[in-house]
Amino acid sequence: MAKEQLLTRRGFLTRSMLALGAVAGVRGARPGTVGVKSAFSRATRPTSVSGVASPAESGFFLPSAEVAHERTWMAWPAREDVWGSLLPGARRDIAAIARAIARFEPVWLIARPEQAASAAAACGAGVEIVEIVNDDCWMRDMGPLFLVNGRGHVAGLGLNFNGWGHKQVHGNDAKVAREVTALLGFPFFKAPFVSEGGAIEVDGLGSVLCTESSIINPNRNRGKTKAQLTEELLGTLGAKKVLWLPGLAGHDITDDHIDGLARFVRTGLPARVVVDQPADPNATDVWATSERQLLKRLEHMTDAQNRRLTCLTSRESQTIPSGETPGVFVNVYVNWYTCNGAVLLPAFGDRKADSAARSLVAGLYPGREVVQLRIDTLAEGGGGIHCVTQQEPAP
Repeated sequence: MAKEQLLTRRGFLTRSMLALGAVAGVRGARPGTVGVKSAFSRATRPTSVSGVASPAESGFFLPSAEVAHERTWMAWPAREDVWGSLLPGARRDIAAIARAIARFEPVWLIARPEQAASAAAACGAGVEIVEIVNDDCWMRDMGPLFLVNGRGHVAGLGLNFNGWGHKQVHGNDAKVAREVTALLGFPFFKAPFVSEGGAIEVDGLGSVLCTESSIINPNRNRGKTKAQLTEELLGTLGAKKVLWLPGLAGHDITDDHIDGLARFVRTGLPARVVVDQPADPNATDVWATSERQLLKRLEHMTDAQNRRLTCLTSRESQTIPSGETPGVFVNVYVNWYTCNGAVLLPAFGDRKADSAARSLVAGLYPGREVVQLRIDTLAEGGGGIHCVTQQEPAP
């Protein structure tokens, strides 16, 4: 995510004391109830294993987003005092994304009990609604990362979400990672550091991409050194090498998340990274300068297998949709989402740039359908399709 998001995701300043909403019966039993899988009634409850062994020591690792998914998790925008007049548009965008993904794999969307019926109506019969008290829709950042061990087991990982370095208060969202993991009956790991899912990009083969600005930052990990955080990331993600990029601190709410900058692509040739670049190659603003420097750094990096990275570029949209705010609107394409059989990619009404992004992604993911969606309100609110989705890998 990028571009002056300090002005976006308007703060939810009241902490709710509501407990975890109970998961209701089967869709159709009454308005607002949800389709509940049998896994939710397992006798075996989730076990917190943090403090006993790291995920890596327990044999778990964070897989590539390109592996087969059990389902996609999303969340319903809950608070008018977060979104203001943009709330209806944000909900339309979330519903459109959920419906598009549901063509290819199950979608489970969390929503407050009192909003479950309206969320179900907007998303349609292909999307299951799970009643959990939440604050907002950024499931990538607040939800669990799902780890696997290659032996048919899945675990949830919580990153201690603190509202992007205490820029906003999201007391309910801070509980979502553990609550979702509990509903599924998976073991739960608590990371020894503070971060968000959008700050971490992996290839599933031991390589991790991160920005220093969003992790080595006192608003999340005060007093921790780069060496300490590198060791913690490796142990928590079951990885072998962290590729640190500088990033930009203090210019957006995320402090420059990696998922709006660079993405690994495993399909086809190894060690490929798609890197966001400014729409205007000659732009001299702080974002454009940083993005060009990032590309130069990545071109000289190697992955965990000591292979030189192959860098491809994706230029941002040159136009901002009518009514949106230049400098705030997130006009990047690399924030795509891969699901079973498809890639969801934003469109911004810039025919040339939209088409170029579509062609790039289609070439990177042969055999997957490319689905482009207008997500203008989410982009105005500081994020994109990847930011509001979280994949649960198949065991």
